[in-house]
Amino acid sequence: MNTLRQLEESFKDCVLGNTLDMGGQVVGNARADADERIHVYVEGYRLRFLEVLQDNFNGLREFLGDEQFDVLGRAYIDAHPSTHPSVRWFSQHLPAFLRGTEPYSNHPILAEMAAFEWAQGRAFDAADAQTLDMQALAAVPPESWGQVKFGLHPSLQRLELQWNAPKIWQAIDAEEDVPEPAAGDSVAWLLWRQDLTTRWRSLGVDEAWMLEAASQEASFGELCEGLCRWHAPETVAMQAASYLKLWLTDGLITSIEVD
Repeated sequence: MNTLRQLEESFKDCVLGNTLDMGGQVVGNARADADERIHVYVEGYRLRFLEVLQDNFNGLREFLGDEQFDVLGRAYIDAHPSTHPSVRWFSQHLPAFLRGTEPYSNHPILAEMAAFEWAQGRAFDAADAQTLDMQALAAVPPESWGQVKFGLHPSLQRLELQWNAPKIWQAIDAEEDVPEPAAGDSVAWLLWRQDLTTRWRSLGVDEAWMLEAASQEASFGELCEGLCRWHAPETVAMQAASYLKLWLTDGLITSIEVD
């Protein structure tokens, strides 16, 4: 058992360390020498995870090109060996890796492209939930509106982006001319799944705040109070109601409760 355990540990270290040094524990044969046999598994490990990265970040791959994406992917694989039973979560650290690792950190658009694509995947894979329509709002008694709280769809993802990553991704997906990377003011983005389709749109600062507050179980009265930062007090109730109508249309609200 000790010999088997030592062999397994050596093999694991060899694969994760991207080396061919098994300390003489693997022998060659007529078809391949020891290094060639080890290389099959060492390279196979990386090729499998490169496929995972390509599936999750196809826009980034197209943006960089196959060769540069391969270099990036191998660097990420070595920096973040898989620790989860499902390969679905292997890619989750790529945006942070790109933000904190040179030379990629010198090009912030890369991290934002990765974050945008990862959020799309999270939205698509999220749990399902029944959404409400306008009739649900009509059923709330007028005297209860101040205490109403809203449940939001599990697929909701929110990002702050400075670069035009969504436009670049959209152009790549549509096989159109890709715009040059450009930075501007930070913009909040909402991503969610509706009718088995991942959707996204930008948010104004007021709606972004309202959505975040609603996710923290703020009541309608508290939402209106907070919106006074951007709107006159006499208009906030109407503004909040218009956002609620939009959220219902987008399939973002799953429950309405009176505290």
